[in-house]
Amino acid sequence: MYSCLSLQAQKPEINRNNCEKWKYLNDVALEAGKFFTADNNEYFDGSTVSLSTGYFPNAVAGFRSGISCITGIYGSEIYLKAPLLFALRTGHVLHDWLDVYGRDVYSLDFLFANILYALIPTALEFNAGTSLGYITPDSEISKVSLTRRFASSLDLNLRINYQIWRFCLTGNMGVNYLWTKNYRYKPVFPHETAIPVWFVNISAGCSFRF
Repeated sequence: MYSCLSLQAQKPEINRNNCEKWKYLNDVALEAGKFFTADNNEYFDGSTVSLSTGYFPNAVAGFRSGISCITGIYGSEIYLKAPLLFALRTGHVLHDWLDVYGRDVYSLDFLFANILYALIPTALEFNAGTSLGYITPDSEISKVSLTRRFASSLDLNLRINYQIWRFCLTGNMGVNYLWTKNYRYKPVFPHETAIPVWFVNISAGCSFRF
């Protein structure tokens, strides 16, 4: 208890009004990655590029939207989806606690804090909501066919941010439930079975805070 109280006593007063990570809450992000089924079916292994923006009236809760372009899935050429997500951020609690300003540069406490600064994300963001989209069919004959062009999914994502000034290195991991069941997979003609409706997206990129 004495050690914990001593560390709290060393913690400097943080001026959030002059700190970029608290002053600029909104962002625009560009990311690229993979989009595939939960069972890793080779016919549904695609690539995704997304442009999104986050609006946060405060440091905790906000909204995220944008557009994603998914390609490489058999049976379709382009899958465009626009997410409408509610977002929650953790803030910067860990980094505020690890703030090394005013600490003894020769102490183990200072070294430990600097190591964690480099490893711990500046903030975590949880997204949940839905997305609306449109899928264009592939003209080539394939084991995968498209049943309808309108698409909608329920999305759940975890975003990590490493902030450097007003720029962030971002990572995004999520699951998507494609409830409109747009694709059909025909392993052996003429037998036709529905494909899995659970998809996984993993991407990385960068964002700019404003």
